[in-house]
Amino acid sequence: MSAFANHDGGWLFLGIEERDNHADAFSGIPYADLELAERRLREAASRHCIPSPHYEKKFIVGPISEIDLLKDRCIVIVFVPRSHNTPHVHSSGRIYRRIDSSSEPKPETDRAVLDALWNRRKAARKRIQRFCSWRPETAVREAEASYFHLALMADPFGDRDLWSGMGLDRFREVMSSTAAGGIAFDSIYPCLGGAIARQIATNDPSTQIFTYRYYWDGNARVTMPLNTFVVSEHSAPFHTHGTNAQAFVEAARMHGHTSFTVIDLSRILMLFGAIMTRYRHLLSEDGVEVPYIYYKISAQRVWRRLPFIDSSAFVRHIADCGVPMIEVDDMTLPEEGLSGLEGRLSLPPDRPNPDMVDMFIDVMDAFGIPRTLFSNGVSGIIQELVHKG
Repeated sequence: MSAFANHDGGWLFLGIEERDNHADAFSGIPYADLELAERRLREAASRHCIPSPHYEKKFIVGPISEIDLLKDRCIVIVFVPRSHNTPHVHSSGRIYRRIDSSSEPKPETDRAVLDALWNRRKAARKRIQRFCSWRPETAVREAEASYFHLALMADPFGDRDLWSGMGLDRFREVMSSTAAGGIAFDSIYPCLGGAIARQIATNDPSTQIFTYRYYWDGNARVTMPLNTFVVSEHSAPFHTHGTNAQAFVEAARMHGHTSFTVIDLSRILMLFGAIMTRYRHLLSEDGVEVPYIYYKISAQRVWRRLPFIDSSAFVRHIADCGVPMIEVDDMTLPEEGLSGLEGRLSLPPDRPNPDMVDMFIDVMDAFGIPRTLFSNGVSGIIQELVHKG
């Protein structure tokens, strides 16, 4: 499997006897052993190949008289495509390659070939970095606006060769409905390599508003303007920003803050949930199933902002410990690499999406809000924000 991934890909057949590099007999494996064979494949890929290569599998189940495959016997077909996350190193420490049509892989010792494998990974990571670091242009009047940018990748290295057959009309139907994620978009149009959905009904359409960019290769970029409010000595009451906004301002003033700008992160939890649910729904339109969704979250123009969540427990915390203040203009998390998320597309309605909880707590940590505040899980602050959302 590592040899296939390192070079031009290949096929592995379980249950076919070979003679002179040709299929000789289709004896198959017992259908009762199919689950064991699948488990051995997973273990081979995860335990003995670093990084684990992508592979796809199909099953041919007997009886099939044309190839003399008996009842209760099956053939397992495994396809390992050419990988861009190379080299895939075997647990023995060797880097394997294929030799023409030989069934046996050979350890690679040619320095030029090894360098080419490393360069293939470097080129792929540069593409990922460009995708995750892209930012939309903003107008001069938006120079002080704060944003979250969320990059989502189902196949970051392109090993699955994803390409959507959904089409623009179906994309419009999905994105204009609240059925998947609870958020509807009302301005939807094509872009290079994909389509864009924006919310303009209650916003100025000429500004950078909540925007969902989905690309036909299964990747997405989402831009979320962050709600902010300015506090000065003569500011009006802040009840419109949440039931705990005024108490937050009073706690901040108690710690010496007089004039400051607040970033309201209260709705981020539900927005993450809606974004991830919509993303998984878009992938499901093409029958795409992936073990992980990779993400990058970037906060833009957040320097010297004070983070706020509409929770009495949070206000009590900052009254005791002080208000965190963001010391950088832009931040990205995770800082290195891509972070994996596991979860299901459809979830029980009585609990939050686990993806959005993990992402939300990571963001809170980056903004100086300690994880210990969320030690009660969905029964504490998180549940409070879900109900308000």
